[in-house]
Amino acid sequence: MQKPVWALLVAMAGSVGLGAAAPAQPGADPSQPESATPARPAPGEAITIDDRATAIERDPKAGEAMKLLAGSRRGTSAEGGAEGGAEGDAGETALRYGAAPIVVDGLDNAIYFEVSREDDAANPFRQGVFHFYRNRGELRLRVFDLPQGMREAGVGMWIVPEHFPRMAASDLNPSLELDMTVEGPMPIWGATMCAVPVNRDGAVEMTCELGVDGGEQGRLRIAERGFNARGEQVWGTTPPDALKFANAEPVIRSRTTEDGLVVITLIAPAPGTPKHETGGAVVVHYTGWLTDGRQFDSTRMVGRDAQRMQIPAPIPIKGFNDGVAGIAVGERRRLVIPPALGFGDTGAPRGGIPANATLIFDVECLHVEAPPPQPPDLDAQGNPVAQPGSTTPPQPPAGETPRPAK
Repeated sequence: MQKPVWALLVAMAGSVGLGAAAPAQPGADPSQPESATPARPAPGEAITIDDRATAIERDPKAGEAMKLLAGSRRGTSAEGGAEGGAEGDAGETALRYGAAPIVVDGLDNAIYFEVSREDDAANPFRQGVFHFYRNRGELRLRVFDLPQGMREAGVGMWIVPEHFPRMAASDLNPSLELDMTVEGPMPIWGATMCAVPVNRDGAVEMTCELGVDGGEQGRLRIAERGFNARGEQVWGTTPPDALKFANAEPVIRSRTTEDGLVVITLIAPAPGTPKHETGGAVVVHYTGWLTDGRQFDSTRMVGRDAQRMQIPAPIPIKGFNDGVAGIAVGERRRLVIPPALGFGDTGAPRGGIPANATLIFDVECLHVEAPPPQPPDLDAQGNPVAQPGSTTPPQPPAGETPRPAK
């Protein structure tokens, strides 16, 4: 049985090898010189498209497309519904798109993306990795699906792409391939060359179209459509509609402390919601992953309940204490905890955590409790001392009389 992280108080020296061989880039164009996989940046090193995508240096059109796909956008499934409040013009729930360049071993360029409801950024309904390459000289966009562990651990991490969990190309599953053009209805436009086999929600095949422009609004259109065995559309937008997005400030926020702790707010609390105070208790659901996507603990597993704990808690993970402090009811945070604020150079082998491991936690706050009342300060005679600014004379504890001054 997997032990809760709170029980991992005994740490023995040890480590787990996490290396993976990088496969050759799929669909490489033999007419182009082979490019090396970019070196993985040091933890916390910023990732940019210009200095990570070596193939893009010789392919300006692909580089332009990558830059246009990155960023934060807002939209709805209804045409023209990218502005306004939480509901679109046609009553559709507002959506959010977030994407950023990441490093994938074995690919010379990659952009992680996710699409979610605006009010539930913690549970995106679409995630994947974009990868541009040339096939017989033609620009192609390949879309990869992520393995389950990476889908869970990577949520919201596009806002801090330098901390995105490590992946290799062999971990990814190609799901779509779009033939891209720069002469379509938008500056960058692409579509699947034929229907792609799927087995999802009654569909046996699907098509996809994607377009993005370089204007001030950064318009992005995505249309995925599924068809059953009779050729009838069973899900997706109805032509010519599409998911339409425009540039917008991200709904999620991140901050990094001086000692390297990253705190991402996936779901902000409602105004006036009770929040944790130092010394008080919280009731939370949490899940923890390593940076290779392996889950090492979760209160959401079958047979587990939400955890009540006092913060600061008597656990060896300082980054968890610091990252949960001040959380409010209904708030959901993603924590990236560096080794120095986690289990350090010893790790926690009994919990499957190697030495010098960066930890990723998802934390959802269900309830907070105020700190217990503190006993009053006493003078030399043992009498309560009035607090600065108080107009009420200090009272002795019940059943006692004031002690005379000596």
